[in-house]
Amino acid sequence: MTSLTANELRTFFENLSAYERELEIKNKQDQFLDLYNQWLETKNIAIKDKVNTLAEELKTLDNNFKFTLLP
Repeated sequence: MTSLTANELRTFFENLSAYERELEIKNKQDQFLDLYNQWLETKNIAIKDKVNTLAEELKTLDNNFKFTLLP
């Protein structure tokens, strides 16, 4: 059995954290797209509010995410 050095362990956890962040962004993007599609079909106000909330969360998580909030 081999042991990990402190450096290798730190790198592993940094990579794990980066993966978790990417996964969180991907999941929120999927939720956003599903809800946005529902809103396009229904124009439901409750769904619109959820779309706008998810858009704000995505803007916080991903600086490249651009979306104009629904009126």
